[in-house]
Amino acid sequence: MKTVAYYRRSTNIQENSIEMQRQMARNLSYQKALLIDEEYIDDAVSSRKKTIKERQALQRLLIEIEKEKIQTLFVYKRDRLARNALEYLEIYHLLRERKINVIFTAENEVPIQYSPAGELIELLMAGVIQREGEQIVERIQETIKANFQRGITPGNLPYGYCYDCNTKTIHRNEEQLSVVKFLFDQAATDTISSIKELKDLLHIPNEIPQDKEWSTQMIKKVLANPTYMGERVLNISGEVLKSHYQQLAIVNEKQWLKAQQFLKQRAKPKRLINEQPQIIYSLSGLLICKECKQALTPFTSKRNNKQTFFYRCKEHSIKIEKNLIEAKVLDACKKFFQTLLQSNLLDFYDRYQQINEQKLLQKKNSIENEFDAIERQLITKTEKWFQERSEPEKEKIQVQLINLYDKQEDLRQQIERINQEIVELQTLKQLLESQSVLLDHDNSSYIESNLKTLFQDIIKEVILNSYTMHITFKHPFLSLKEAVVDEVS
Repeated sequence: MKTVAYYRRSTNIQENSIEMQRQMARNLSYQKALLIDEEYIDDAVSSRKKTIKERQALQRLLIEIEKEKIQTLFVYKRDRLARNALEYLEIYHLLRERKINVIFTAENEVPIQYSPAGELIELLMAGVIQREGEQIVERIQETIKANFQRGITPGNLPYGYCYDCNTKTIHRNEEQLSVVKFLFDQAATDTISSIKELKDLLHIPNEIPQDKEWSTQMIKKVLANPTYMGERVLNISGEVLKSHYQQLAIVNEKQWLKAQQFLKQRAKPKRLINEQPQIIYSLSGLLICKECKQALTPFTSKRNNKQTFFYRCKEHSIKIEKNLIEAKVLDACKKFFQTLLQSNLLDFYDRYQQINEQKLLQKKNSIENEFDAIERQLITKTEKWFQERSEPEKEKIQVQLINLYDKQEDLRQQIERINQEIVELQTLKQLLESQSVLLDHDNSSYIESNLKTLFQDIIKEVILNSYTMHITFKHPFLSLKEAVVDEVS
């Protein structure tokens, strides 16, 4: 049976290098008069980043142990085998079962024991190994938090600022900040009615610096960023930290809050008190003249200062009062919808849920993969920071870590939103039943706000002349040529 050695290091710059581990294993093997027959090497492989099944050399070693081809194993320390407690215990049980003579080459590493008391010790050691790895991450996070709050590493700065890692200072681009200040000033006035109008002001030649193409979304992002009043926000592992950077402030808190009020008010345009309510022709584009096959057009008639609204085909003298035809079509929709729910509710629910839940899960899986990729980057950057000796380089890595934590927090929020959408999707059946109740009752406010959407969703067309109308409904399970038809006189 063979005597073998296993070496692993997490990164290319790790202090306990492969050569050091190999030399210590050979020195100890000479002392014990053992010849190392084979070496298993996982180079630049993190045990917190990859599972034992993803580490090729370790997998080959464990397979050889299972086949009882190995008697003695030289390894630097327990954490070379695994940093995850459960994975280490899995390896320990295999070593104990095959009675492998494990020799640790590091000084002061407690020898492995296969007795009941030894198993308890290994259980404790497994916890210590995992905790050591977690403490490294915690140490980096605490350093990042402390430096952020002290103003050393402010994180990913917005438009108008940049951070110089060499001089450890924040530089202000006064020309860019003048644009930002202009946006806050305009938002504080009562003359700007929309964000689009604010965007148009930025494109006035020779007045505003034209160093970027502004969009309404970019303007919203700038106005909503508290950095411009000197407050930085850092999301790290779900914890929100705030720090005040006076040198960044270009507006005061009152001006910033005024901008937030501007954004809130412009999110939905306010209707003026004296403004006439907009007339919605809910069947627009759906009413078709039977003679010319053209869509009926909206038409307003005014007599004795009273307006009446119609749909009409001028060429064939078809004129139908808006409220009358919409009420008739709505009644037909109610009957169709009730029949559909009674006969196909389960099919509708299963089909819709299956398709959309699959799409959401695919999207979630994509985001989780991106989240895991950032997690791996965090582990790599953390280990690199831990091994780095140069303070300027450590600070550069800290800035990179803050940016990664920000991205990870954004992805975490996206995953939470998708989970919420999946939960809502799973309650679709109850929602459909509740919609059925709404159609059963005369809920005028609901009908008025949703009537056009309802018609567009379930009606293909309404062909009519002066005497009859012929409704073709869309069917969620059939093609349009097989759509349900309802004719009303």
